[in-house]
Amino acid sequence: MVWRYEDRAGFFSAYRAGVQRLPNGNTLIAESDAGRIFEVTPEKEIVWDYYHPFLAQRGVGGTQGLHVYRATRYSETQVENVLAAWADDPVVAVASPNHIHKVAYGAALQMYRDGLRG
Repeated sequence: MVWRYEDRAGFFSAYRAGVQRLPNGNTLIAESDAGRIFEVTPEKEIVWDYYHPFLAQRGVGGTQGLHVYRATRYSETQVENVLAAWADDPVVAVASPNHIHKVAYGAALQMYRDGLRG
């Protein structure tokens, strides 16, 4: 085993989960059953984490709809290509940890450049 990451008790997803080694050496982890996506350094420091926005409703009706199937970190070029396909649209939807909002194409690209890459 080259590298291993252990989190709190219960860090487990029975059916879905995933990891992606990033170019900067960090690892992107999708913990499906908890509705969580996070990035961790080789030293096991959490860089950022995201919880599905309906996590607070977990006790109501079980966990249906809470799961995160997969997470993938895209390169700046890949993001530019996707956004370029929408260049004629005045706005695109951008998700942040707190909500989804509409921004102009150029603003979406700048948001990615400013803080969503690593």
